[in-house]
Amino acid sequence: MNVLLIIPCLVIFWLAFDFYIKNKSKSKNDPKGPIALPIIGHLHLLGDKPHLSLTRLSQQYGGIFKIWIGDHYTIIVTCPDLMKKIFIKHSESFLNRPHPKSFGIYSNNFIGLAFVDKDDWKVTRKLVATAFTKTKIKTTSDILDNQIKLLIDEMNSFEKSNEIFYPNRSLRKFATNIILKMVFSKEISANENENEGILSKFIEAIQLAVNKLGSGNPEDVISFFSYFSFYSNIKFKKQVDEIRSFLKDIYDQHVETLNPENPRDLFDQMIICSQGKDVDTIIQVGMDFLMAGSDTVSATLEWIMIYMINYPNEQEIAYNELINLVNEKQSKQITLDDRSKTPYLNAIIKEVLRMKTTAPLSVPRQCSEDITIDDYFIPKGTRVIQNIYGLGNSELYVGPDYKEFRPTRFMGKDGASDIDKLVGSQYFGIGPRSCIGESLGVFELFLASSNILLNFQLSSCDGKLIDDTEIFGITIHPKTPLKICLKSRNEK
Repeated sequence: MNVLLIIPCLVIFWLAFDFYIKNKSKSKNDPKGPIALPIIGHLHLLGDKPHLSLTRLSQQYGGIFKIWIGDHYTIIVTCPDLMKKIFIKHSESFLNRPHPKSFGIYSNNFIGLAFVDKDDWKVTRKLVATAFTKTKIKTTSDILDNQIKLLIDEMNSFEKSNEIFYPNRSLRKFATNIILKMVFSKEISANENENEGILSKFIEAIQLAVNKLGSGNPEDVISFFSYFSFYSNIKFKKQVDEIRSFLKDIYDQHVETLNPENPRDLFDQMIICSQGKDVDTIIQVGMDFLMAGSDTVSATLEWIMIYMINYPNEQEIAYNELINLVNEKQSKQITLDDRSKTPYLNAIIKEVLRMKTTAPLSVPRQCSEDITIDDYFIPKGTRVIQNIYGLGNSELYVGPDYKEFRPTRFMGKDGASDIDKLVGSQYFGIGPRSCIGESLGVFELFLASSNILLNFQLSSCDGKLIDDTEIFGITIHPKTPLKICLKSRNEK
């Protein structure tokens, strides 16, 4: 037979077989889902904003449905009851992570905290939790208060000179410095431009790694493309190795100057708790904290600013709540002790997180055994995605006004509304593998937003509404670089 005839026949057979495999039921209790195409599965339905596409599909196929993301059978969960059953009640079956190539390169072959599988994760989680517990609360509070002061001082300099304020860099420096101080006792100084200096270049390398992980790499979803990504992966590994080398120098400095009786930061605590035996793991944990802790907080603060500008009445209500509080306690700065006294601002933060969920699809899990939950069969090896964005942006779970920005939906008579109980606990993940830095992230969002709104009136520079279109990634960011006009709230 002519070779030229055999090749197309093999291709047709391969496509037909792959189409059959992807659309064949795995059991009689499979979740519903659309017809899959060969090779790409349902990638054509996801587009450049998968969180929006998956939310639309959930409206058609329900709170749990199946798709193929390239080679990988995947379950999408939007229903809050099923989320709790999967990630809390049956959490042991869903503690693993998928192993795409880019995750492996970043995590030094799946160590650390973010992308490690459950057995190693349990050991590392215990190490980090113990180190966190031993970190002095006052030290953390002092770091937060100092970084807030530096941020407000920087914004004041823009306001006094009537310069347009581009918050992205300042908010990234704010969020990153908190992690740097807490974990490494390092910081980008107030006089250092965030785009210059060794430390700043290191932070930029972390940001490039985050962008790579959230960019939807073809080789991560279709194994065939791994043959064409060899050089791009070498480049990515080189970037990651440079980050790891930088952190190894910081680790060595910590070991040389360690005083077990007076640990300075989380690195010191982890070195002490591990007796210096888990060098690679501790370095990876440091990378994980920088990746997760800086990008999510700075992005959320940008969204809060956008909504405060687009909804000036809400901004004024929040300001009045804050100014009444500081007048009552005769202080010029909001602290963590004030959080329980600012219900409206707390509701604003939750409403922004609902509408612009910073990590809209969280980080995927992988089922470690065949399991049936609520009559839905989930086979071993299935990737499971928590559609947090879809939960908060659904008429079924939020109500007919889910597209409206209405912070009062989070204000119940007892301080916690039904929607708060349903949606409000999901933003940082749920169950044993939820974000270990959740409390810190909440504190940062409160302190930054409260002190910014107390000190400045925020407005757009052209008097128009600010575009709230987002760019998808591990975290979502505003599509258009945000620029703000600041007006001091302090009397001259």
